[in-house]
Amino acid sequence: MGNDFFSLWLHKTLTYSSAIFEEPKQELFAAQNNKYQKLIDLLKPSNGSKILEIGCGWGGFAEYLGTNYDVKLDCITISQKQFEFAKERIHKCGLNEKVSIKIKDYRDLKEKYDITCFWYDPNIQPKKEYNKRLKHFIKVCKIEKVSYIE
Repeated sequence: MGNDFFSLWLHKTLTYSSAIFEEPKQELFAAQNNKYQKLIDLLKPSNGSKILEIGCGWGGFAEYLGTNYDVKLDCITISQKQFEFAKERIHKCGLNEKVSIKIKDYRDLKEKYDITCFWYDPNIQPKKEYNKRLKHFIKVCKIEKVSYIE
């Protein structure tokens, strides 16, 4: 399955996870942005924060965060198709100076980040694997704030 398939039903944010509907007739796009904002409110990034997003998908969160906040964001994925799409998306938005999209495995991370967020789907990744990854993130990235969202 490629990007065209997912774009048929994930709306323009291409966010493959939950959404937060604040009104009964709210559009999916707005509900996805609500979710992004709730996550950012929890993370409380300050100007210049260095943030890592693990599992950046098609770059919806990266676009939202990069557009609305003065942060430096590194995004990683292991999907070639998502990487290509997200890289182009960030380029079209003019966010290349703030947002970096890379194909990289989380186990290869060496840099330190102020905040790390990652996307977790319990239907795909068993809890045991999730806990193992979280411990690795904290150790390798010297993480001070961690958040995940389904």
